[in-house]
Amino acid sequence: MIDDRRPMGVVWAAALGAAIAIAQAAGCGVGLGGTGTGAAAVFQASPASVCGSDFAGQLDCPAPTGAQTPSPAGTPIVRFVDATGLLVLEIEGNDARLDGACQKLHFDGSYGTRSAAAPGFFGVYTVEGIAAEGFAALSVAEAGAGGLTIELRDAAGQVLIGLATLQRASGTLPAPGPC
Repeated sequence: MIDDRRPMGVVWAAALGAAIAIAQAAGCGVGLGGTGTGAAAVFQASPASVCGSDFAGQLDCPAPTGAQTPSPAGTPIVRFVDATGLLVLEIEGNDARLDGACQKLHFDGSYGTRSAAAPGFFGVYTVEGIAAEGFAALSVAEAGAGGLTIELRDAAGQVLIGLATLQRASGTLPAPGPC
């Protein structure tokens, strides 16, 4: 007889580990472009400049001159944080890093577009205490003066970090609140 009275965290960790292993079988590595494996293949995304995004007005993208397209180099570093200080998003160049303190989650991705779905940042995430990484997509939208809304989903569409509003951070980030 199998004893299924394990703590829920153990069951969740085992399920996440299995899902990550399946996702990694589809490819490896963070970012877009390259060999057609990794996040680009999983999400069918192509690299793009974040300065051409719908939320570019919240970034520090250089202004295009003449017939120039949005800066292919992306934006100088810009940070956004939620009201509790527990979610921190950093966008630099065409890459994003998201840290979720309470979820013990870290995401790294590159901005890209998709033909059949919304653009976003596509890359990998890790959860503290779990050695493997999984593929994820970070959707970002403008949310008023100096703000963004974000949501992070894994390759299967499961929400990793639910819809959250972040404000642009200036100077030192606030001390995180309790989880």
